[in-house]
Amino acid sequence: MIQILHIDTGLFADALIIFRKYADAVLSLTDCTSFAVCKRYGISSVFGFDRHYAMMSFSLLAVPQQNR
Repeated sequence: MIQILHIDTGLFADALIIFRKYADAVLSLTDCTSFAVCKRYGISSVFGFDRHYAMMSFSLLAVPQQNR
């Protein structure tokens, strides 16, 4: 099931805190917003290829690319 979430002021504030805390990691505000959403909704595994999710202790669920 897919659920569309609205980024309210609380989530945006949480995202800005993460963004500022990890400024040296060159995270995007979009990534930080995703991290805040995951934290609020108890999501610990994500589908993706971005190493920043692993850095933030999320489990990455991704299909490895085959060598061509």
